[in-house]
Order: sequence, then structure tokens, then C-alpha cells
Amino acid sequence: MESADVRYVAYGICVSKQTAHQWSEIIDVLLQKHSIKKPMVFQYELDFNELLLDFRKFKPKYTCFVAEPLEITRDYYNSLHSFVCQIDENSFYSATIFGILTGPDKETALKIAANSIPLNISTVLSNTKINFSPFKTGYTYSEIQKNLMYTKINGETVESEEGPDDIVKNLVDHINKNEVDLMITSAHAKENDWRPAFCYPGGCFKYEKDTNDLIGVDLDKEVHKINSTNPKIYLGCGNCLIANMKPPNCMCLSWMKSANAVQFVGYTVPSWFGFAGWGINKYFIETPARFSLAEAYFANLQVLNYYKNLHDTNQKTDEEFKKGLDYEQNVVILYGDPAWRASICSESENFENLLPYKMTVEEIKPKVWKVEVLCLKDCMWECPIPDDKDTVPGRPPFLIFKERFENKLKVIEGKLELTDLFAMMPLEGSSKKGDAHIAIFMEISEEIVVNEKKEKINKEAEKINTEKEKINFKEEKKINKEKEKINKVKKNAI
Repeated sequence: MESADVRYVAYGICVSKQTAHQWSEIIDVLLQKHSIKKPMVFQYELDFNELLLDFRKFKPKYTCFVAEPLEITRDYYNSLHSFVCQIDENSFYSATIFGILTGPDKETALKIAANSIPLNISTVLSNTKINFSPFKTGYTYSEIQKNLMYTKINGETVESEEGPDDIVKNLVDHINKNEVDLMITSAHAKENDWRPAFCYPGGCFKYEKDTNDLIGVDLDKEVHKINSTNPKIYLGCGNCLIANMKPPNCMCLSWMKSANAVQFVGYTVPSWFGFAGWGINKYFIETPARFSLAEAYFANLQVLNYYKNLHDTNQKTDEEFKKGLDYEQNVVILYGDPAWRASICSESENFENLLPYKMTVEEIKPKVWKVEVLCLKDCMWECPIPDDKDTVPGRPPFLIFKERFENKLKVIEGKLELTDLFAMMPLEGSSKKGDAHIAIFMEISEEIVVNEKKEKINKEAEKINTEKEKINFKEEKKINKEKEKINKVKKNAI
């Protein structure tokens, strides 16, 4: 591992020594791109768990796990999710915002790594129901109802039942025009295809076996090649297996190669629960521009961890919900550089009117901070079903700190889930427009921590001494009674 005289770093690159050698150009590009973040490279021989102590020491805010496709297996996914939750010894939450940078070949991976211009998303393309409000332009071709489509152009959304019978060619045309910034998908998928029409006959997206190029094939077997050069992000909220790595050919690699998907999020297993996938939209779309895609992915995972802990500790007892959380804990992944920012464009004058709440953190006196959530609309904090698409905001308020706190943190007022990287206010039920929710936390210096530990030890010692005194008193009383009994017997004998 490369060292530096710093307490924490803002950006880490985690890579095997073999891949660091073979993809050295990619590592160099990432280091140069993020030079302002004091980047650090962490190298391992066999498993990144070898680096746990180094990560606990330097705690990168963002970590890019660089890996060739053959390295990315089911064990890799599980180890990665487990690893990021072990960095902070005092928490079960992920301690770094993470993603896997890979590609079907070195050239594509290098192109993804070199992409440095933030993506301001204004145009969305989907086959599933989404909220068009934050987008300038949007196209949805329904997976459920044949011919149903929604179009948003120049601020006006139009519903039509005169869409195409087979939506594959239309989707390909939009992509090839280089006008799409964000793809949001649902319906049947596997590692080798995506079928965008869920409830009626339709074509599919697949790859050409010889080249791994992405193509669309309609019902008439006509092939529509995909060649798109503008950077875009892909969010497979409702697809089974769309992000599962299966080299040399699979859908996620084809999207990176042919459609320039610079970030790609999706399920690596069959999906039936939906919390880890659809929940990303609650932060990414329903609270637009507050989070990049990587941050929204991270935030939703922490909410999953929060609810899972409630069930693991019997604070909640919904067995079916717990089963779903257990299933989804390690199965949705983000490919791409997690520190590259792709977020919904916020240039509109009335953009703040779209936000359901405003969440701020303010230092009200030295080392004392106030977190406030002000509801700008009526808010429903929990969803009735795991794959909910309608409830707003549908997730607890979440805020990622600009910089990681170096001191220990302690909540002194209100309810707050708190790490040195983020604050989450676990509100329940609903709130009305104008409601304000406040929590206060303080930084605790090392000296205070030491004193608190000493005080705790002294209290424990005092408790032990008190127990000893009680025991000694009882024993002494018992001995005295025995003595009295013996004396009485002696006296009677005389």
C-alpha cells in the first residue's frame, strides 16, 4: 500500500497486485483524476480483507475497487459488502462509498476511468413507471401495457396509447441519438439478455457472442445495433441478474462497451423483493440533485442495513420483510468510479419545489452540531411494499457529510443514526408540510473518550466493590448466625 502522512483520505483505490500491474494505466488515470482528494492505492495479494487494518486507519470516503471481470464472482460480491461494513468497528454500516471499476476489456475500463466531467442528467429513458418531474426530457415505453407510452418534452408530459407494438427499436433509436443520460429498466432479464416488454410479446436486448457488442433484436428478428458515445448511467431497478458478472460476455459488460454506460447498477441475483433496487430512486429521483447515483446507492444500502439490524435485534418482527432484507443485503452492485458524479440537473428555477424536504447540518457552537429536517411537502417516510414506486420520499432523511469527522460523535438530542460519514434521521409514519425535525450531536475529543472510559471502568469497579461488600455482609451475617447456633447448643449441653 502506498503511504501518506495523512489521517484520512478522500479517495482510495483497492486492487489486487496482479490487476494493478496489468491495468497500471487505469490506476494512474484514477490517481491523476482524483489528485485533489489525496488518493491512495491499497493493494492485496489474494483478498481485500488483507487490507482491513489499513482501511480502518485511512478510511477513504470513496473507494474504487478495480477488478478484471474474471475476478468478480459471487464470493467477490459477498466479501466486498462484508468488508465495507467491517471498516468502522463501532458500526454495522458501510464506511466508504464504493463501486467496482471494470470493463469487458482494458480499453473500455480505461475510458470509464478517464471520464472526469460530471454528468448533469436531463434526459431519461425507461420501460417502467418513474417520476418525470425532475427531468427536462423523458421517454417511457410501458413494460405492462402494450402501446402505452409517456413522453415529456419542454416541460409537458403526454400520455399516449399509440406507441409501438414492439418497443425495442424505439429504445435503440433513442440510445443511438446520444440523447439519453439515464436508463432505468425493469422486466425480465438474465446475464445474456433483457426483455423490456414484461406483459406482452416483444423483442430483446442481447450481445453478439463474437464481439460482446450490444444489440436489439425485434420480434421480426431484425437486428438493431447499438453504438452510443455519450456518457450515461444505467439503473436496473427491477431486472433479475442484469448486473451479474459472467465473463467473457454478459449484459453489463456490453452496456459499458457499446452504450458507454459509465456507471451501471443492478441485481446480481434473481430479484423478488425489490428494496435494494427500487429504493435507490427514493434518494436519486425523489430527492433530486442531492445525491449522485453512487451516493444514492450507498444511502439506500445503509437504510437496508438499518432495518436489517432492527429485525436482527428483535426491535421489529416482520419475518417476511426480514427474509427479504437478508436476501438483498449483498446482491445489488454499482460498477464504475464511485467518486465520478452523475446527478440530476438542478438548473430549473423552480427546482427546489420538487424536493420533499430540506436536510441541513450546522455547527451551533464549537463541536456541537444541529441536524434539521424541514418538510417542504407532506412526507411519507416508509413504503407499504419493498419495491414501492409511488411513496415520497419513502426513505428516512439522509445526509452525507462533506468531510469525514475525525472525532467520535455522540447524539445528545433527538433520534439520529450517526457515523463519521453520514447522518440518517429514522423518521416513521408521516410528516406535514412545514414540520421540522431536529437532532443534535457533539464531537468528543480523544481526551474526553479516554476520560469516559476511565469513568466507566471506575463505575464498574465501584459496582463490583459494592457487590463484594454485599456478599461479605451476607457471609458475615451467616457466620454469626452459625456461631450463635453453636453457642446455644453448647449452653444447653452444660
